Amino acid sequence: MTFTPAAYLCSLLGVICLSCQATATNASQTLIDELAQACADQDTGRLMGMVDHQYYDDLGGPGRLESDLRQLFTVYGRLGLELQALDTAPDRISGQARIRGKGLEYQGPFVLEMSAVANGFALRAGLLTELRGILDTLRERRLAVEENSSRRLERMVSADYRSKQEDRTSLLAKADQKLPRGQVQGFIVETVDIRVENDKAEVHQTLLWILRDGSKKSEQKRQEVVRMQKEGSLWRITGGLG
Repeated sequence: MTFTPAAYLCSLLGVICLSCQATATNASQTLIDELAQACADQDTGRLMGMVDHQYYDDLGGPGRLESDLRQLFTVYGRLGLELQALDTAPDRISGQARIRGKGLEYQGPFVLEMSAVANGFALRAGLLTELRGILDTLRERRLAVEENSSRRLERMVSADYRSKQEDRTSLLAKADQKLPRGQVQGFIVETVDIRVENDKAEVHQTLLWILRDGSKKSEQKRQEVVRMQKEGSLWRITGGLG
């Protein structure tokens, strides 16, 4: 078989393209492996060393990311991170993530955005963004209960909120009711199981609800299923609060 110069050039370009794709795939897998190891080691410093100085996601920049990572490791300990890449491009990896920690389970999509640097890639967005965003909303809800404040809660509750016979207005009115003098309430999250699909999330939580009345204290275990949806950059609650 005789190759014309044009056919030879096309063949050569095809080989080069395949080689570039393989190189990008290998580099992406290396990045995923390094992320998983750093999460298992609770190594915030190593993770931040993989982040571009211009990193920015729905929650903020590098400072906010570092604070969130430290909080994650403090609360949930070693994180088992499994990323199944379904689509790899030169500047992004997307797929499904599974994350496990002490009392934590998360399953949902991920999108890592990257910048090319001298020794490989640096992350410019997407590091545990959905998990961090959902946990941030749940944390704000817990603080609203402790402070007995609807003002803190209202930013995290969607206008579409519906639960049993309750809408957003009645939920916030109930949240603003003052406890009798001397009473304080709050809860500890014992387990949290998060499932995300597209812009919807369902969160199964086991709570230890605590009510203090002077020197008396009562505790009650509660199970709840909180529904959420992403609205802009925020995960907001659409149902399930008692």
